[in-house]
Amino acid sequence: MRFRLLIFAFFTSIALIALIGIYALNTTRQIIHSFEDSEKHFRAIATAATEVSSYVKRAEGHLMLYLVLHRKVDKEKFPRRVESLKKQISILDQKIGVPQARAILDKIKSNTRDILSVGNALIMSHDKALEDSGRFNLEAHREIVFGLHEKISAIRSFGVELATLEIELESKLRTEVMGSAKQILLYTQSWLILVAAFTVFLGYGLIRMVRTLKREMANRVRSEEAIQLETKKLQEALSEVKKLSGMLPICASCKKIKDDKGYWTQIEKYIRDHSEAVFSHGFCPECSKKLYPEFFEKKE
Repeated sequence: MRFRLLIFAFFTSIALIALIGIYALNTTRQIIHSFEDSEKHFRAIATAATEVSSYVKRAEGHLMLYLVLHRKVDKEKFPRRVESLKKQISILDQKIGVPQARAILDKIKSNTRDILSVGNALIMSHDKALEDSGRFNLEAHREIVFGLHEKISAIRSFGVELATLEIELESKLRTEVMGSAKQILLYTQSWLILVAAFTVFLGYGLIRMVRTLKREMANRVRSEEAIQLETKKLQEALSEVKKLSGMLPICASCKKIKDDKGYWTQIEKYIRDHSEAVFSHGFCPECSKKLYPEFFEKKE
């Protein structure tokens, strides 16, 4: 019973080690996946925030180039850059959930709202002036241009601020995840060490018990062999000696013995047939004197 209980505890501890290992592996994978997903998330936000600053600056550049150099290609690229700017803002709107980051995003969206309309108004004024007089006086639209420039500068500044904030949030999350991972690793290692030590202890107990059982079995085998040997010796001794048992009818005169079949036989023949005794003939002293008195008289 004790041996079975020890085996059960031993294999239970091994199963527990396996479960701890599986838990540690699964937790590690979850942490890695979470970290990778978070890294992709923050990277996408930081990239979109950087692209916001880039697209709004490029939109302003194309607009100014068109107003100054009158290149048609810049007129075509201005609304495209504004559209790209809005797409990046839409990406940010879907991914950002932190209140502090959303506040910055709201400022970006507020300043972006009138860029296309103000830019198109300047383009229309530019085209009409070229048709009417063949030249465009940018100084006459100074306030509008500077107002648009301030909005664009604010968007760029907020974009950089948002990207910086997301990088800081990613770094903070990285630190927290690493701390949690280290704590889980510490707990897992501690449990593994405890269970492994307990398993080693159980294994040592099993080895000692198995050795004890082997010794007992060996002693038992030796005892059985000794008993078998003694039994064999007794059987051999019994086989060498045949005992005569029961009541034997014997003649009071001639000393013949009546066998189980009713025949009278000489006593020496009966004993020879029913045992392994062998008779040799001789005379006892009394019979010798009776049969050969002459020999005894001479001696006297």
